[in-house]
Amino acid sequence: MCLQVPRKVLSVDGDCVVVEGDKKLVFKGCISIKPGDFVLPYGNMVVSTIDYKVAIRMRKALIQT
Repeated sequence: MCLQVPRKVLSVDGDCVVVEGDKKLVFKGCISIKPGDFVLPYGNMVVSTIDYKVAIRMRKALIQT
């Protein structure tokens, strides 16, 4: 089982987005994403978008462990 860490989108460039942290460029496919959204990347692909409140809760839970 793989753990996906929510990442905030910094910018959108065509079919790719730059996410915070390692400022990695990931492929977004046909998912509608704008800067400031939170996403769940897996490898070099966005799997889904995630609600802000859920993303913050997930991050806090990861910090506590």
